[in-house]
Amino acid sequence: MNSPIQIEQISTVPKYLQISDSIINSIESGALKKGAKLPSINEICNENKLARETVVKAFNQLKEKGLIASVHGKGFYVSSTNTLTKNRIFIFFDTFTSYKETLYNAIKEAFGPNTILDIYFHHFNFEVFKNTIATHIGNYTAYIILPMNHAKTASVLKPIPNDKLFLLDIRPSNFKTGFVGVYQDFENDIKETLFTIVNQIVKYNLFKLIFRNTITDPPKTLEKGFMDFCQNNQIAHEVSYEKITS
Repeated sequence: MNSPIQIEQISTVPKYLQISDSIINSIESGALKKGAKLPSINEICNENKLARETVVKAFNQLKEKGLIASVHGKGFYVSSTNTLTKNRIFIFFDTFTSYKETLYNAIKEAFGPNTILDIYFHHFNFEVFKNTIATHIGNYTAYIILPMNHAKTASVLKPIPNDKLFLLDIRPSNFKTGFVGVYQDFENDIKETLFTIVNQIVKYNLFKLIFRNTITDPPKTLEKGFMDFCQNNQIAHEVSYEKITS
């Protein structure tokens, strides 16, 4: 079979795009079937006098779209013939609740029909969180993650490029800057909210914050914001953790 890689040395199109476009064109024409083995990175480099980084960049782009996959010790193979896919999104939530279902559907609608969404759950297990991310780094065009409140979360997320990472709900402490995210500022949010009804709160002898049947520890910043508000406004207060018994 002729090589699926066609390179024009004099062209305004970057060579890594010429490589990925050549493979996509071969898939669309039927010359490359699902399961077909691709030339190795070294073969493409030698035949076209290219830097290894150029070929790796092209292959990574195809991997992110789910079109090719690597098999350790054997090389790269065509894993999908769906070339219409524009994005392949890695979604990582803690659990699947009605709130998460709404969020998932909103993401699906926002990206449109030519997007593959793969969803995973860590269930507040740090080993699952760490290993799932490590396994899938480099396989997606974007990563939408609801991270764990754990001391090592930042180091687990570090290998994901900033321009591909989107964090939800929680910002890990000491995390790198430059990423995109929507997360809650529990400490200031609760203080600002309670301040709007402070005139009603001061009428009571005791103001309680109650956490019930939480799966994981509630954010410490939420409790701190509550405590600071009460202390600053001289309100008798109490925090309790309760379990509902049947």
